[in-house]
Amino acid sequence: MNDSIKKTFSEEGFAVYVSSLEEYVGNTSVIDYNSIILCVSGSAVVEINMEKHNVVPETRLCIYGDSIFRLVESSPDFKVKLMAFRKALLLDASVGLETELLEDAYLNPCMKIADEREVKMLDNFLDNMMYFSQLKKYGHRQEFLFGMLRCMTIGVFATIKRQSSNNEHNTAYTSADSHFRNFIKLLADESRHQHDVGYYAERLHITPKYLNEITNKKANATAKTVISSFLIAQIKRELTFTNTPIQKIAYDFNFCDQSSLGKFFKKATGISPINYRKHKAEK
Repeated sequence: MNDSIKKTFSEEGFAVYVSSLEEYVGNTSVIDYNSIILCVSGSAVVEINMEKHNVVPETRLCIYGDSIFRLVESSPDFKVKLMAFRKALLLDASVGLETELLEDAYLNPCMKIADEREVKMLDNFLDNMMYFSQLKKYGHRQEFLFGMLRCMTIGVFATIKRQSSNNEHNTAYTSADSHFRNFIKLLADESRHQHDVGYYAERLHITPKYLNEITNKKANATAKTVISSFLIAQIKRELTFTNTPIQKIAYDFNFCDQSSLGKFFKKATGISPINYRKHKAEK
């Protein structure tokens, strides 16, 4: 987000813009907000919670807050329309909707929309929300926003449910798929304080060996590497967007001291936390 978009997001709770997602190239980042993304040109490979997805025009991405995201590669003409909105807005917009719809969106973060009319609906919705954010403030603005977001939420969720039910591959989830997604959910909630593979295996009622087999199959990485990826992404966020002392960050992320955090961070990134913060501040 540039400064203008950040200002809109801060004031409105949402922002819509066109992007190449270049800020995520090779950089695993924690996404602080919910987002709906529509690819409008080019192609890319993205990684959402350690799983890779191919993105082409008419592909829809749903990314929940606290997910980790990385742009693995993209074509020079890759562009998306993106709506970022605060987590609370989704909760307000989805009141009364079946919880299964939210789960379907989580299980299907990336989907090529099959019906051209639904592509146009989502494209028009994103345009309308962009125009809305540019209008002069008036009464009942919040109610209008909730109504629009609720319509979009229902439309997106309905598309996911319909295409999933028509696609045996998407609905044939294995126990390994379920364990992996539950592992990711646990990491989003607890990785700041729990770094041990054994802890997550116990929470999932499986052995550490089986958890490693699952992560190697789903993410081509060990469970320890997946945990470290979540930790690094969250620590980078703290170093970039806050002035929290590094010693306090070490404490918050359950490292015994600043030195332990520094060794862990430098081993994963090739740079110390102090120098990483300086580098980001200079940009």
